[in-house]
Amino acid sequence: MLLPFGAIPIRDAHLASPGAAAARATLPLLCAGVGLTLLYYGAETFALPAVAGDASTILERSASIRFGAVQVTLLGVGLLCIAAGAITLAIAVWRGRILPRSSAVPLAAMIALYLPQFFAPPPVRVAHGIFTAIAALWLAGSLWRARASSPSDAPASV
Repeated sequence: MLLPFGAIPIRDAHLASPGAAAARATLPLLCAGVGLTLLYYGAETFALPAVAGDASTILERSASIRFGAVQVTLLGVGLLCIAAGAITLAIAVWRGRILPRSSAVPLAAMIALYLPQFFAPPPVRVAHGIFTAIAALWLAGSLWRARASSPSDAPASV
């Protein structure tokens, strides 16, 4: 859910660069994806406790809440939008040459692999989460260093 907020300063830094078109496409894709996936997780969050009282049918009911056609479609389209947003962010960074060119690629790769990792065993899912966090921190650090060394942040001489 925080990914669109983190993408705003990266997008803004690239609006006057050769990566501007990709930078402008990033935020709408990420917001649409987050909105769609929140619908899925929100339904799961509020519906599963409501059916938890009947232990004999909890698995059947939870499967219908999680894996209905509409639910899976919303989740899949949402995750695809998030992946597309992360990829366009990486394209903006690559073309913009404001941040190190490859600084957004690992995060885009990890987010693109978010859906497939659901089908992996728990250790792979944990590793995916750790690598995603490392990739996000790397990109954030790259932005931090670029802003710290930017001449526009220096005080104006009088």
